[in-house]
Amino acid sequence: MIRGRIVFIILLAAVYLFSAGIVFAEILERVVATVNDDVILLSELESEFRAARKAGRDVTREEVLNDMIDRLLLLKEARRFRLGLSPEPGETSVDSNRIINEYINKRIKILIHIPFEKIESYYMNNRERFRGRDFYDVKDEIEKYLVEQELKARLREYINELRKKADITVMLHEP
Repeated sequence: MIRGRIVFIILLAAVYLFSAGIVFAEILERVVATVNDDVILLSELESEFRAARKAGRDVTREEVLNDMIDRLLLLKEARRFRLGLSPEPGETSVDSNRIINEYINKRIKILIHIPFEKIESYYMNNRERFRGRDFYDVKDEIEKYLVEQELKARLREYINELRKKADITVMLHEP
């Protein structure tokens, strides 16, 4: 009888200690999104979020996560474009940025042409911004601006198409 009570007390103590560990457990890592076969971890999201805030961007975690998803989709396409090369061991985000930028320049930006008339029209409609500078002095600047605007629009459209084809699951719950 006494032996049974001792066993019961030991079991009760073990349950108490085990449940106390669960109550005070902290989530160290979890998946916040899957993009096809890739995952985005909470620690990666938090790191990107802190970096964005440190850079002065006023963004939410959800916006940062969407940027990360877009980058994963673009990186996968860029790697496919580069004849299926896999990431090299130790490849950094700087390398990934270079690969993505190279892909964007070779597959999207190169196809953008701004007609002379559109550049001229932009100059005429925004002359006050150029403070009396001659059209030919600012033509290249205007063209670069218009190309960047067109690139943003085409890139957003392209990413939307990639998202439609991808299997994306978001499991982020904002605190």
